[in-house]
Amino acid sequence: MEKVSVIVPCYNEEEGIPGLISSLKHLARIIPEEKYSLEYIFVDDGSADNTNKLLKASLSGLAGARLLTHETNLGYGNALKTGFKASTGNFIVCYDGDFTTPVDDIPPMLGLIKAEVDIVSGSAFHAEGNAGKVLWYRLVLSKTLIAIYKLVLGKKAHNITSFTLSFRVYRKKVIDTIKFRSGDFLAASEILILAILKGFRVVEFPTTLVDREYGKSKMKVIRTIFAHLKFIFRILPGRGKEQ
Repeated sequence: MEKVSVIVPCYNEEEGIPGLISSLKHLARIIPEEKYSLEYIFVDDGSADNTNKLLKASLSGLAGARLLTHETNLGYGNALKTGFKASTGNFIVCYDGDFTTPVDDIPPMLGLIKAEVDIVSGSAFHAEGNAGKVLWYRLVLSKTLIAIYKLVLGKKAHNITSFTLSFRVYRKKVIDTIKFRSGDFLAASEILILAILKGFRVVEFPTTLVDREYGKSKMKVIRTIFAHLKFIFRILPGRGKEQ
C-alpha cells in the first residue's frame, strides 16, 4: 500500500472551509483503499480570519489530518515548503484550499504514476480540460506564461500545456530533490520547471478549473507577473543557473 500526503495551503478561507472539508471527505471515500492510505496536511498561512479555528474543529472528522500553522502570512510557496517538510507519503498531492479543482481527479492522477513517470500535472488547458469559468485576466496571464515557458524550455516542455496550476501529484523523490526559492505563487511554476530541467518525467491530466465560490483570490497579479519575469531570466538558456 502506498501512502499519499495531501498538502492543503489555506489563507483566509473561512467561508470555504466546510466545502473544502466535504471535498476531502469525498476523496477518502473514492480513493482505492487497497492501494492507498491518506494523510492530510493543512497549512494555515497566518490567516487573520477564522480559518484556523474552523480547521481545528474539522480535523476530528477527517482521518489522518494534521494542521500546521504559520504565525504570520509567509506566502503560498512557503506554505508548500512547510507541508512538504511534514509529509511522510510516497506520493504528494498539492490541493489548494479554495478547492477550485475536483478531488475526483486525484485517484486517476495517482493511477498515472508509473515507473517512468515522476509528476502528474493537472491542466485545464489540456485538449480535454476545461478552464471556461476562470476570470479572463487569469486566463490571459496563464496562456502568456505557457507560451514564454515553452519557448524558453523548447523540446523539454513540448507536452506541457500548463505551468501555473499547482494541482499535481509528485513522487516524494521529486520534492526531496527540487530546491525551489519562491515563497509566493511562483512556486508552482518553479517546482515544475526545475523538475523538467533536472530530467524528471511529467505527464499531464486534463482537469476542470473554476473560479472560487467563496472568498477572494490571494494572488497579486502585478507582483506575480514580475516574479515570473525574474524567474524566466534565471532559466534562460546559457545562464546555467538552474540546470
